[in-house]
Amino acid sequence: MQPYGSGEKADVFFELNGYWNSYEDRDSRLTISFPKEGDGIAEFEPDLESKLISPHEAFAEGYSRSKNWRKQMIPNPEYSPQDGVYEKIIQMNETVPPAYYFFRIRTALDEDGNIVSSNYGKIYGNLLFDGATRIERFDGIILSYYVNPAPNDRNLEFDRRRNLANPDKVDLGIKP
Repeated sequence: MQPYGSGEKADVFFELNGYWNSYEDRDSRLTISFPKEGDGIAEFEPDLESKLISPHEAFAEGYSRSKNWRKQMIPNPEYSPQDGVYEKIIQMNETVPPAYYFFRIRTALDEDGNIVSSNYGKIYGNLLFDGATRIERFDGIILSYYVNPAPNDRNLEFDRRRNLANPDKVDLGIKP
């Protein structure tokens, strides 16, 4: 798969699908997956008392090869104002409350499966996506992220001069 922009290798895949029948009947699913063995994503608990929010370093272990999110609004089949069931719509949003993630990309493993080299990054807050829209296409994905360009350096203090990602963009620019 061709990476977004002028890249040569894809570090992460985004799959967005679902349906849109109306504002009150829609289902959107987002999957982030990683193509290389050893790459992945791991949620961390933010320190909301601190301006730093995230730990100084990314985790060394505990990464999953994929992560799923879902947002859904569907008509409640039991809706009946006469019977006291007032929820016309059933809502589910797996992006709330905001979550924070570390990710590991560009992992190189030795013959025993040990990490020889990798890059680390972080995603702050909610991933914003709507999925299918009424004009039969899929909306984009917006997220705030940082990638440390130094291999094997788990330090994720934000430094605009060293970010592998374009520091002037806060989204990946994924468009239909």
